[in-house]
Amino acid sequence: MLDANKPSHFPFFSELNARGRSRLLGATRHVRLPPYAKVIERGDEVAGVYLVEAGALRIYYVSSEGREGTLYWVDPGQSCIIALNCLFARLPYPAWVETDQADTEVAIISGDVYRELYLAEPALQHFTFATLSTRLFELMTLLQETASFDLEQRVAAFLLRRSGSGRNDT
Repeated sequence: MLDANKPSHFPFFSELNARGRSRLLGATRHVRLPPYAKVIERGDEVAGVYLVEAGALRIYYVSSEGREGTLYWVDPGQSCIIALNCLFARLPYPAWVETDQADTEVAIISGDVYRELYLAEPALQHFTFATLSTRLFELMTLLQETASFDLEQRVAAFLLRRSGSGRNDT
């Protein structure tokens, strides 16, 4: 939980100046969500930044035939890049978000405050850029695998990612 007196999954928090940390804490609400809870639906306005503290969020799409496909997972210490993008570009959310099979704890920072602090806090700028860059790299790797590997190779790569550290099954 983002707390001035406790360590956090988000190292940028301790790097904020005292005013920024206080402003961020005042603009953050913590929610505990049950398994498979809908968090964001396609077309929703993104009102804040979602920081996963426990559990996970699944970002997915639904095809015209009604089939779901997972785009990626957001694990503890991570934030959803699509939500960040929608927040800064003021776009509607283009996918769906639900919690994982366990209770999920999320800190939601007000979008207005996050944008304000982003302009003033290098640590928040670094976190935002690193989040976007890391996920872009993961998505590019997945696209390359999809174009280059046969089905067995893609399944093997997926299983290797899942058996490693966390869920990197973009």
